[in-house]
Order: sequence, then structure tokens, then C-alpha cells
Amino acid sequence: MPPKADAKASEPKGAARFGRVRNSLKMGIVGLPNVGKSSLFNLLTEQNIAAENYPFCTIDPNESRCAVPDERYDWLCDLWKPPSMYPAYLHVTDIAGLVRGAAEGAGLGNAFLSHISAVDGIFHVVRAFDNDEVVHVDDSIDPIRDLETIQMELCKKDLEFVTKAEEKELRDVKKSQGMKISLVFTSTFEKVKEMLKENKPVRCGDFNSKEGFKELNLIYFFTAGETEVRCWTIQRGTLAPGAAGVIHSDFERGFIKAEVVAYDDFRALATSKSMMEVKAAGKYRQEGKQYVVEDGDIIHFQFNVTASGKK
Repeated sequence: MPPKADAKASEPKGAARFGRVRNSLKMGIVGLPNVGKSSLFNLLTEQNIAAENYPFCTIDPNESRCAVPDERYDWLCDLWKPPSMYPAYLHVTDIAGLVRGAAEGAGLGNAFLSHISAVDGIFHVVRAFDNDEVVHVDDSIDPIRDLETIQMELCKKDLEFVTKAEEKELRDVKKSQGMKISLVFTSTFEKVKEMLKENKPVRCGDFNSKEGFKELNLIYFFTAGETEVRCWTIQRGTLAPGAAGVIHSDFERGFIKAEVVAYDDFRALATSKSMMEVKAAGKYRQEGKQYVVEDGDIIHFQFNVTASGKK
């Protein structure tokens, strides 16, 4: 009988998450002009975009991706040696430099802030090196000041977003019949607004579980065989049909079961590509729709597309 999913690994139905729900991260590189953002972008993505010694060398965002290192994925590729190999990728965006007053339109202003709103997280680059030949927009080197400048501008823009979101919610409630706003909602919005007015990022707040803020918690599962080894990114707590849907929507609609082996079990027990030793040890499992996928699972999905059409 397959083991039951660990209750701690699952999430309450409808739980709110802090961040967009997606299967890959999009990160933006931000900072003042001429501090090395494009150089970092080139290093991460092995690109060769212009990185010149003058402010606003980058106007339009540059985008690329870099593979996320994972020893488990590398081992599976070495074992199977398939013709196709797909690691997890981090999508990286080199965003134009931001200056003091950007929230009011200074520099590239609103263009910068609209670009940063499209990413899930940021790499913040500050300058801490002395070089008279490399110009600084404030004519002096002070990484703490620069960090505070960027944080202040981001908080101003976040405050604008939060205020608009709250106003929209209040309008919707006013138009509805009997809809009410919970105390948790109003108190959370007030807390967020007060933090942003003080130039404190929302991530620094002390939020409890009722307020629904949870970190973007990504894990990997693998599909592996003679033709392909691929790393798939999902959020922790995803059920087996949802994980199947990451591969193809038909897999989720027609989901029958998932044949699962933990990566650590496969590596410890398998002496070849065969699952015979794993099955003999009782570590090869068949899981149903309520199975919560674990980090490092190697999964083979069984599905029936015709069955999905009967739903």
C-alpha cells in the first residue's frame, strides 16, 4: 500500500501565496545606472550585451536565461545519456538603471518601474569599488546610500500599486450585493501601506498565516528515460495531476496515476537504468490524485486523453 502524503507538505485548499504562481522564476537585475548590472547579466547568461562606461547604457530590458545547477539532474543525465536534456532555467532580465525620483518620472522613471513589476524577484546590484574612470550618478561611492535610494523608489511604486488595489476592492464591494471586506484584509492593507510609507519593503513585515503571505516555494521533479532527462519546476504542495499538467494539459485532464520513485532511493538502489532493484526494495510507488509531489521525485505519469473528454 503506498505511503500517505505527509500532511505537513500540503497546503490548505485555496491558500494564498506570496508571488505569482508559475513554473519558472523571472528575475530582474536592478540598481543605479553604471554599477555593473549588464556585466552581471553577461556573467549569468553567457551573453555579450553592451556594458559601457556611461549611465543608461541599457534602455530596453535585455532578457535571457541560465540553467540552474542541480547535482541530481546532472547525475540522471550521466546515467541515461539521452539525446535531449532540459535543466531548470532561471529567466534573467537586465533592467535599465533607476535614479532618485524615478517614482515621480525622473530618469527612465515609470518605464523602469513597469519593467520591474513583470519579474518575480530582483538581484540588487550596488557599487562598492573605487575607480575614477567609472562614473557614478551621484559622484561618490556609498553602497548603503545607493541601496536605500533603490529601496525608497521601489517602496513608492509599491505604495501606488497597493493603494490602487485597495481602491478597486472597495469599489467592487460597493457595487456588489452583500459582499463584505474581512478585517484581515483591511488590517493587512493598512499594515502594508504604513510599511511602504516608511520605505520598508513588505518582505520585512511580520505577517501571520491568516494574512496569507507565504514565500514562493519552488521544488523540482524529474522525468528521465532513454530519450530525455528533464527537470520540471513546481510549487511545493502541488498534487500529482497538477505536476502532470506542467508537462501538458492533457496529462492533467486525463490523469490516471503517477509512478514515483524518490531520487535518493533511485540513486542508492539502482545499479543500472532499470527500476528492478528499486521495485524489489518497495520504493517504486503508484500514487493517485491526492499525492503531494516531493522535491526530487522521478515520475512517470499514466493518463488517458479520451477519459478527460468525458468530464
